[in-house]
Amino acid sequence: MLRVASTATLLAAAACASSTAVTGYVPSPATRPTAPGSIIRTAPPVSAVAAARAYVDAYDRAAQTGDTTEYDRIVAPGCPCREPFLTSFVASLRAHHWHTDARRVITAVWLVRTAGAGAIVDVGFRVAPYRVLDVHGSTVMPGEPDHAVLRISLVRSDGRWVVADAVRR
Repeated sequence: MLRVASTATLLAAAACASSTAVTGYVPSPATRPTAPGSIIRTAPPVSAVAAARAYVDAYDRAAQTGDTTEYDRIVAPGCPCREPFLTSFVASLRAHHWHTDARRVITAVWLVRTAGAGAIVDVGFRVAPYRVLDVHGSTVMPGEPDHAVLRISLVRSDGRWVVADAVRR
C-alpha cells in the first residue's frame, strides 16, 4: 500500500514537472534502436491506456447498475478517488436514485508519462444530459451535461494496472 502511494506521488510530481503531454507512446532515447535490426524495448503504454479506459467504464457501470465489482477490481484500496465515489454512490442508493443513462463518452486519451511500474494517463470525456431516476422510473432530477479531463495515475500490481488516483483537471 505504501509503495502504491509513494509511486503515485512520484508520478504526480513528475507530471507536474512536465508541461508537455504526449498523444502516444514515444520510446525514450534509451529504448530507441541504435542499429538496424535492433529491438525496441517498450513500456506497456497500451495496457495503461486500456486500464484508464476500463476505469471510466467501471465507474459508469457502477453508477448505472449499482454493481461495483469491476470498479473495486480496478481501483487500488488506498486510492483517494475511492471514498468520495463510494460515499456518493451509497447516498444515491439510500435515496433510491439511479443514473441509468449517465455515461461518460471518451473523447481523447493521452499517455502523459510512464516511469517504472507507473503511468499517468489523461482521459478527456463528455457527458450528455441524463436523468436521475427513482425506483419507479420517474425522473428525480436532470443530470447536467459536462466535459472534462481526468488525470489517472496507475501502478502495476501483480501484473496488472490499478488506479492509484483519478483527479478531474
